[in-house]
Formats: sequence, structure tokens, C-alpha cells
Amino acid sequence: MDVGKTCTQSPGVTKQENLFHENRILTVENVAALLCVSTKTVYKMVEYGTIPYKDLSQSSGRNRKRKRKCIRFLLSELMSWMKGKDYV
Repeated sequence: MDVGKTCTQSPGVTKQENLFHENRILTVENVAALLCVSTKTVYKMVEYGTIPYKDLSQSSGRNRKRKRKCIRFLLSELMSWMKGKDYV
């Protein structure tokens, strides 16, 4: 990713600024990379309620794979959550 180039989606905003925009929506894979953990760990954190997330699924919960695809995270909520955690 070329951080210095300007995003076409947001005129005048660099990719780096867009990446860390407070309202950015992240996927499980994005969060796993941000926290340096596996996606399985992120799913467990969601399951145990230890990480803030948004459930965008409209299923009744019976189709677990579909539900997993609809889990999203707000960067602003994750940043606030991370402030209260100790990372090595």
C-alpha cells in the first residue's frame, strides 16, 4: 500500500488518513492484523464479548458461517477499547 498517495474515494485525503479515520469500519481480518492475533482469536473475543463489535447479520443465529461474515468493528470503538488494555 502506497501510504502517500491520495485516495480517489476521498479527495484530498491520503490513504493513511483514510485508514485511520475514526468512523472506519473494519473486518475480522483487519482487526486480527491490528491486534497481531489470528482471526480465530478475534471470533473468540466476539463470542465471549470481550471486544466491541457490530453484528450486521439478519440471520437468527442458526447459520454461524453467515453470521461471522457480518461482524464488523468501528475503529473508534476499538481504539477506545485498546486504551484500557495492556499489550506486550
